[in-house]
This record gives sequence, structure tokens and C-alpha cells, in this order.
Amino acid sequence: PIQYGGDTITLSSAQWIVYVFLSTVNPPIQPPKAEPPAGRHWVPFLRTLVPSPIWCPTSLIVNGKETRFLVPEPGLPLNFVNSTGMCYEAEEVRQCLLKGLKESSVMSHADSLLLAEVEDEVRRQVGVVYSQDGQ
Repeated sequence: PIQYGGDTITLSSAQWIVYVFLSTVNPPIQPPKAEPPAGRHWVPFLRTLVPSPIWCPTSLIVNGKETRFLVPEPGLPLNFVNSTGMCYEAEEVRQCLLKGLKESSVMSHADSLLLAEVEDEVRRQVGVVYSQDGQ
């Protein structure tokens, strides 16, 4: 199941429990102190901070270490901040097509499907509904 509370989403299965932090501020996040339920284990804890804008950050901070990602300068005005960063995804698609690949080794079909399923379940459980959800 997925549980949502404030800036934290908890994902769990019969074998594992993992916490996803969705905050754009630096909250005092601590790993769980309690023992996990019988038959489960905690996924190794990472303290992760995603700076604003969360949909297209230019850095990621994991356990206090910041990694920056360059976003190309736009040649024209943008409708959305940092949207030139989508060029990396487009370039990966281009490279796969040129090599005759139907799937990227960077993001597999299974990974893409799992991510979509998690996002759908999180939206469902926190009550976010889009018009196309009923289709």
C-alpha cells in the first residue's frame, strides 16, 4: 500500500518498505526508529532533497551531497522553467531509434510502467483525479 502524510509517501510491499520524500524544503527527515513488521525490512534510507521547481530541478541533494545538472540555455522564450532539460530524454530516444532499439537501457519499459503505476496509485490515494482518469 501507499500512505501519504505531508511531505512523505510510504510505499510498501510484502517484503519492503521505502519512503519517498516530496519536499522542496529541507525538513528534519529521520529514518524510522521502530523495527519493521515481521517479514519486512527497511529499504536503506536516503535523505533526499529536490529543490524547486520540483518538476524540473537543476540539482538533487542526497545525504547532504549535491549533484547539479546543466540545462541548456534556450534559444527562444520558454513557457515552462527549465523545459530545455527535456532535450536529454529526446536525445536518448533519438539514439535508440538510430540504433534500431525498441527500449532504452537507461529507462526500461518495466521501469516506465512501474513508475506510471506508482504515480497513478499515489494520485488515487491522495485524491488527485484528472478528467482522463475516467476513460
